[in-house]
Amino acid sequence: MKIEKSLNRPAVKKNAGLIGILAVLIVVVTGCKKEHKIADSGSGQQVKSPNLSIESTTCGCWIGAVNQANNAVEVYDPAVYYWNTAPALKWSFTPTTALGYSSTAEIPLWGGPTDVKLRNVNAFTGTSQAIATAGGRLATIAAYPSGNKIWTMGFSTADPQVEIHSVELLPNGNIALASAGRNWVRVYSSSQPVPNHDHYAEFSLGSAHAVLWDPSINRLWVIGWLPIHSANYWDALNQVITALQVTGTAANPVLTEDTNYRAVLPGKYGHEISPYYYDNNKLWVAVQVDNTDNSKGVYIFDKTTKTFTPVSGAANRNFVKGIGNQPSGQIVEIRPQNAGGTGESSWQNDTVNFYNPAATRIVPGAKFYKIRVFDPDYQ
Repeated sequence: MKIEKSLNRPAVKKNAGLIGILAVLIVVVTGCKKEHKIADSGSGQQVKSPNLSIESTTCGCWIGAVNQANNAVEVYDPAVYYWNTAPALKWSFTPTTALGYSSTAEIPLWGGPTDVKLRNVNAFTGTSQAIATAGGRLATIAAYPSGNKIWTMGFSTADPQVEIHSVELLPNGNIALASAGRNWVRVYSSSQPVPNHDHYAEFSLGSAHAVLWDPSINRLWVIGWLPIHSANYWDALNQVITALQVTGTAANPVLTEDTNYRAVLPGKYGHEISPYYYDNNKLWVAVQVDNTDNSKGVYIFDKTTKTFTPVSGAANRNFVKGIGNQPSGQIVEIRPQNAGGTGESSWQNDTVNFYNPAATRIVPGAKFYKIRVFDPDYQ
């Protein structure tokens, strides 16, 4: 039985011709479209970067951030040193009535955004790119860059709270959500018109914290806790990264674990999975703390060998909430101001860090929870 409340959105249909024209019109030729390369961390192989279709600079791709101070998704230009000035903020989003959100049924559910992903998607009429994001008790898909509502799902106030920690927009227009509070990963049929847009498949996963679609293997990477050794208590051996098969149809998806990809995490409480641009065999993985060194927790995961290599240098910190890399190979990362402490500062910060070369970008008063390299490609 579903406990969440379905919130209507306008019916959408595929229109390949219109979408193709729009895709051409919105592509901007910029620095991020150059074929930068980054060395494979293990094999020495180099992989070309994907072609990005959002504006960026020679410094690198824009950075998406979820700001819990003003409950907004914000996108910044890393080439601008002072992020508290107008030239730095390139785009922002909050659900409003002007964007098609209900002032009574949807907007009041929004707050404390936790994740955002930008994706190229052909499932929705009138846009070739969309964001997926969640905050409070609302998950939504919105057209990019207009911000117009495409799909929403509102969740009840029942305990435990839903605590959506991660979102992903699949190539077919369906959305994946990771609920840390209710211990599941779901894929909703958001690609379908009302009233069929709220069907979902569910996979039980304790403290689910991350979802990431991988087109190279057609799997959904997830991170969380499985009752492998005990159903009654948390154990280091229960903390895993694994991959889910999404079968069935877009209207009726099915989720099953592909255990061939399961690996026990090298630390406690997995928090983040993100693409390791530009090597399709690697992922960034962040855990709260390393099992042997509580001051570290950032790894490069090899999909083939299922091994974790600690990232070198100052970027290897504990409690990291978001991590990625620029086309140049520069790492971008956010860690709470009061990591391991209590209160909001134990999961928020106004400072984003860059490594190799080292740099910082600060928005005084901001309460960033997670950051993303704002890249519409999956890897």
